[in-house]
Amino acid sequence: MGVEVESIKEKSDRTLHACPLGVRFWDDVLQTVISDGLRVAAYPEGNPGVRTEAISNPSGVFVFHGLPGLHSFEFREGQKSWSDLDPWKAAVSFRPFCIEVRDNLRRFLPFLLKVQAPNKGMVIWTRGGTISPPERETTFVSLFSAPTRSIPPGMAVLRAELWDPKEKRPAASVLLEATFKGQLLGHGLADEKGRIVLIFPYPEPARLQISPTPGSPPRNPGIVSLRDQEWRIELRAFYKPGTNPNATPDLTMVCDQTAAVMWREETLENEFADVSVRFGKETVLQTSAGSETLPVLYITSAVPPP
Repeated sequence: MGVEVESIKEKSDRTLHACPLGVRFWDDVLQTVISDGLRVAAYPEGNPGVRTEAISNPSGVFVFHGLPGLHSFEFREGQKSWSDLDPWKAAVSFRPFCIEVRDNLRRFLPFLLKVQAPNKGMVIWTRGGTISPPERETTFVSLFSAPTRSIPPGMAVLRAELWDPKEKRPAASVLLEATFKGQLLGHGLADEKGRIVLIFPYPEPARLQISPTPGSPPRNPGIVSLRDQEWRIELRAFYKPGTNPNATPDLTMVCDQTAAVMWREETLENEFADVSVRFGKETVLQTSAGSETLPVLYITSAVPPP
């Protein structure tokens, strides 16, 4: 970051105050920067007891000051020009930090993000690994909706309680993606109890071709009534068994999980790879047990353990 504050000690002295770390967060559901209600802290990797709280500026960027070990980078004094006081012109010592994000309003799930500081400009997040689109660099970090989040009007909703039948416990930190005709609609992350919600705009409404009567000119396609709209949504899941459900998920590790399989039946024979979504109705993904429906959705890793 390049924030400068001039302090006059004597007529010829200057003090430059640089910000070593800044990050902003993005809500894919509402397509907007989120700054209200978030509690963002950073600590040296491996030392969570030494925490520094970030402050959100008017642009929605969370900025950190006073990070341990970075005082000489933040504050530079002398009679030199502003350009010569630029901390990036000197040798810079980088330190590993963990950024911890929590939402006081219960809209988003907590997570950790490992970074190096000082960081020039805002934190760049590479949406690599499994998350779509892959290897996309952004100047914001995406947030994942919590199952307790209020649903914005006019949005499609997928819900599930994910269960690992082999581990015999809830499947925490599963990453789930929904696509329609190859286009990403939304993604979700399971909480410590395996609960997950995906919230996304409905796809383009289907059009119905109206057949002309004999002797009449062709008519334009009509739009099917919204209450009758239905889409076949493709699903992809990523999961690493053995994840500690009580640990705050590391965003990089979440996005690097391997492919997983969701199951339509408790016999683990029929894959749950797509689902029908109807306008105005929440869709719950569940595994069936014979003629009954279980309250959970079975999921297992597609890669056998070593």
